[in-house]
Amino acid sequence: MVTRVLFVNGGILGLASFHQFLVEYLPKQSTIDGEHVLLTQNLTLADRIIRRALCQRLWVDGTLGLTNIDAARLRAELHAGVLARRRIETMNPNRFDVLHFHRQATAFGSLDLMRRMPSLVSIDCTQDCVIQGATTKIERMSYGLVFRRAAAIIATSQWAVETMRRRYPDCHSPVHVMPDPVLLDYFDRGWIETRRARSRTRPRLLFMGGDFPRKGGFDLLAAWEAGRLHERADLEVVTNWDLPGQPPPGVVITRSVQPQSPEWQERWKEADAFVMPTRNEAFGLVYQEAAAAGLPAIGTRHNAVPEIILDGDTGLLVPVGDRDALVAAMGALIDSPALRDRLGTRARAEIEKVACPRAYMERLGTISEELRIR
Repeated sequence: MVTRVLFVNGGILGLASFHQFLVEYLPKQSTIDGEHVLLTQNLTLADRIIRRALCQRLWVDGTLGLTNIDAARLRAELHAGVLARRRIETMNPNRFDVLHFHRQATAFGSLDLMRRMPSLVSIDCTQDCVIQGATTKIERMSYGLVFRRAAAIIATSQWAVETMRRRYPDCHSPVHVMPDPVLLDYFDRGWIETRRARSRTRPRLLFMGGDFPRKGGFDLLAAWEAGRLHERADLEVVTNWDLPGQPPPGVVITRSVQPQSPEWQERWKEADAFVMPTRNEAFGLVYQEAAAAGLPAIGTRHNAVPEIILDGDTGLLVPVGDRDALVAAMGALIDSPALRDRLGTRARAEIEKVACPRAYMERLGTISEELRIR
């Protein structure tokens, strides 16, 4: 019997990538009949008015040494929940067997629905990253309400599971660890052989990230300049962040690259290694994409990143904020084509194993069916 699932997606950043995955792979899955709510699409005038009212910033963080006085994140996440609930009602939720919320903020307005309908909640963290800015009791409690109402939780990493169990020990919802699927068809496995054949004397390193400070972008530029790495390699920085001044020597800034576009694919194809020394990351889909492209990646020993980059096997890990270690890691990849080839080849093989879209859909179908018949 086919399970009817309503997928509710926040629609921003990596959430949009998951929606794209569902659009491409749901038709190939015979056990799920799915429909979608994507919160960033088809906004009505009423939707925009509500968003303006709920999400308006009322306080500049850092003023008088205080942050989050206006509970801005809570209001933004409540907005996602309210908008999601309004959209769900237009879909007639009684037609579905299971609700799937990606991620938890979209469920805030549907706690009553979750009482009577089995619901899946996908998380990449329990809000341990977010909760640093959650200064009120209601903010911290609200996340737990969603997790306790979920019939099951899908977590992208073991780190996410452990932090959820530690922060909400009274939450007994079953949890399934399922790293985000990667659209492998966008990454040609033959790129590995192409790199091996060209064996550049000046390798090209790639950084790709929007929130430049949080992703460690300024650490990267400082390390690049301090290590004089421009004498041996080139660095392409793909970001829309407004960077001050001129970039260091050997650095090229590329803007307005859309995910899954030909320009985006070209960036991955032409790179020889990926580097993103993030300071705060729940999971890091971009590390998975680097692996799919057959690139060795440099990341930080932070949260779930070590579950994606296997240090010394598929890439290299450095401590957060350690620019000397970052210089050394980049230097190692720049100076050794053999090391880049070994790590990149292993990265591609590992990502094919743990983030296969078809395998993810099959497991999602099984979990959804279990919730329908329980």
